Amino acid sequence: MATRSRRKVPNQEVLQEDAVRQLRVDRIRQGQDEEKWIANLKHYLRGQVADLEKEEARACSNLADDFE
Repeated sequence: MATRSRRKVPNQEVLQEDAVRQLRVDRIRQGQDEEKWIANLKHYLRGQVADLEKEEARACSNLADDFE
């Protein structure tokens, strides 16, 4: 008995859901980068403290302490 391999082709609805999900993630990322304190916190958590001013680094340190 021989069988053929069946290749699944994603239907249009699944592709559209993926596109919407990616668009949503991109918009959230853009919004976060526009918020100064969130962008600063990202720099702080990545260890890029040299990119921040002293007060910004201190504020980020206080925020990070809240989550430990």
